[in-house]
Amino acid sequence: MDKTTFVKTGMVAATLVCAFGIAVLVAGCQSSAAKKAGFDTALNKFYSSRQDCLWTNPIKFPEMAPTASETQEFNALVDAGLLEKTQATTARRRGRSAEAAKYVLSDYGRLIWKADPARAGYGNFCLGAPQVNTIESYTRVGSAGATEYEVNYRDIVKLPAWATTPSVKKVFPQVSEDSNGQTATATLVKNGNGWKVQTVSPPQPKPMG
Repeated sequence: MDKTTFVKTGMVAATLVCAFGIAVLVAGCQSSAAKKAGFDTALNKFYSSRQDCLWTNPIKFPEMAPTASETQEFNALVDAGLLEKTQATTARRRGRSAEAAKYVLSDYGRLIWKADPARAGYGNFCLGAPQVNTIESYTRVGSAGATEYEVNYRDIVKLPAWATTPSVKKVFPQVSEDSNGQTATATLVKNGNGWKVQTVSPPQPKPMG
């Protein structure tokens, strides 16, 4: 083999090695993108029925003579247009009466109100369902052939207009936390129907009825 042929053969071999390396890299990137897309879809489906709400447990309206902390919350919701504040007469001992604040749902508030199907009059104001903002990392769990992954991601809630009211964001700290985004970790398992969420940390609200 002359020198020219040797050089050409080496160049061809190098080209093939580079091409193979690029193909492997592209395949790896495509596989990673496909996994992230699958995780994203599964997590958003999981969250779709789990809305973040103002109160952990449903409350009831109309509400009279609330506590000091409730008064702050309700006044903020008056500012947001969800509640109306009136004065009502309450009975006291020895036949005396007194004026007390009464909070009721406004017309706008009734449109936003998420009623509790199990208890009449009870419900909540909800901010919306979290959505995955970024998949930050993922790790295979178990054996090499396992289809179970631990996924670290960041979610965010797109706030409705009423929740951006300054007094609401001040009185309900979780509103700002939701809008700024939070980190979470989930375990996902792949079956015949795609990826399914098994667990999420921190724990998420139960699906709404």
